[in-house]
Formats: sequence, structure tokens, C-alpha cells
Amino acid sequence: MAEPRSTLGEVWRWLPVFRRVAELENVSSAARSLGLSAPAVSRALQKVEQAIGRELFDRRGRKLMLNPHGASLLLAVREGEARLEAAVAALADSRPRGVVRLGAVGQLARAFLLPAVKALGDEHPEVEISIVHLDPEEALRRLREGALDWFLALNVTVGEPLFAASLGRLELAIYAGSGHPLFTEAEPPLERLLSFGFVAQRRPGLMRSVWPTGQKRKITLQTDAHALALEACLAGSHLMVMERVIARPFVEVGQLRELPAPFLEAAQMSLIRNAQWVERPADREVGLAIRRVVQGALAAIAEGPRGKGGGARRRAGALRR
Repeated sequence: MAEPRSTLGEVWRWLPVFRRVAELENVSSAARSLGLSAPAVSRALQKVEQAIGRELFDRRGRKLMLNPHGASLLLAVREGEARLEAAVAALADSRPRGVVRLGAVGQLARAFLLPAVKALGDEHPEVEISIVHLDPEEALRRLREGALDWFLALNVTVGEPLFAASLGRLELAIYAGSGHPLFTEAEPPLERLLSFGFVAQRRPGLMRSVWPTGQKRKITLQTDAHALALEACLAGSHLMVMERVIARPFVEVGQLRELPAPFLEAAQMSLIRNAQWVERPADREVGLAIRRVVQGALAAIAEGPRGKGGGARRRAGALRR
């Protein structure tokens, strides 16, 4: 079966010739500007008119005047060339620019994405950032559909076409607010620590719990919102398990006290993207900025000591069974 006839395919290569003749209104002048012979330009015009099935010029001696059909085609050619030029220029432009869409869970956006955005804005002001808080299942769906560029996640594993770059392991500890009875106790035994109520986040889909099944604790408050859980801990009404890098600013100003829990397994943080989509310069620069912020934050945590709350390594043996 023969393929359907494409009029555009027949005239495509001759459209620049048509435009030049239409603008100069003279075959000889157009031929000189294009580096072609006048007969070659005339044949090109004939091919365009024959393929379209309409005359495009009113011929007055050597001068060609566009008729309404020709004027309509000239407008379309100009608009099409302008769009093509813009697209080619954008593809050839290696400067990071455009919107990059980020997703995160819990307090990861505050701790890592906002500092990355600030650093990026100083260096690449033409990059725009969009940040949303997402359940991992929704984030992975958006990544697959191309509606999200990066997702900063904890304890989430993925398969193709998604790719997860490991950023490091976030150490965990138990925290008490300044109004909690354990805030002023030097070495509370584990039995006493576990006798108090905890606030716990409901784990989003795909994220495994960080609390080991071998240890029992009392969860007296549950919430989907990390900010609300943090407020309950700061108020001194509940203990809370938190990443040390997230809690660090509150420890440094004396709002939280760190109670290390060696039995807690560190959380794996990763930066996830869809490997099927082309990584734009803006995507690459945002990813690099996030990695630099994470590396700096983890290095700062490893240095210790950290304010009034002290360091987990200095009190690793503080909890007694």
C-alpha cells in the first residue's frame, strides 16, 4: 500500500527559496542572494505551486507580487522558521535554565532542598525551582510520567526506569524537648526512656519503619505531618525519633536534647530521577547542588560536638539496659 502523499514533504526543501523570492519580489535578486541560478529558483517556485495546487504570485513582468494565497504561506513560513530557530537555539544553549521540579518527604526539603536552592540561585539565577511534599508512591508515579525531575527520599528502593543515587546514611537518635523530664537527666537507662510516650509519623507508602521490631515503645501520638510531630517533641510532651541532621539546629540552641539509641538503624537517603528522560543542564546543576548540601551537612554532623544537647558518640554508652 502506497504511503499517503505529503504536500509539506514535497515543498519543504523549497520553502526558503519561496520566502526569499516573496520578500525580494524578483527571481534574479533572490537567486543572487541564495547563490543559485535564476532558472533554478524559477523551477523551485514551480514545484511549490504545483505541489500546493495554487498560484502564489501575480506576475508583472520581472516582478512577482504575492497574491493572498502566497501571503498566507509566507506568514506561515516566517512563523515556522522563527519557532525552529528558537528551538535550535534553546537546544544549543548549555546554560542551566527553566523549571526544575523537586519532591521530598518529611523535613528533607527544609534541611537540604532549601539550602541547595539558595546556593543555586546565586550561581544560576535563570533556574526556577518547584518543591512539593509527596508520598513516595505518588512521587515515583510522577517521576515515571515525567511530571517530577528529582525526588529526595528515605529508605525507598526503586527499579528501572528510575535510578536512585545514594547520598548517605542519616544517623538517628531519640530526642526530648526542653520541657520533658528526660531533658535534664544525664544518663537515663533504656527502661526509663521507653516508659515515656513517643510521637510517631505514619510512614508513607514504600518507606519502612526505622524502629526495630525487637524494641517496644509507647506511641501515644501519631500524625502524618512531620512538622506537627516536631512541635509535640519541642513542647516536651513526647519523645521523638529523628534524623540527627534534622534535629541539629534545635539541639544547638538548646530546644532539644539528644538521647542516642544505638539500636536504631541509620536511614538511607537517596536522590531519585527517571533515567529515561534527558538530563537538562538545569537538572544536572540542581542535582549537584543537593549533593553538595547533603555532603556538607553529614560532614558537620560527624564533627561534633553539637551544642547543649551533646553528641551521640560522646554518650554512646549512656543508655543502660
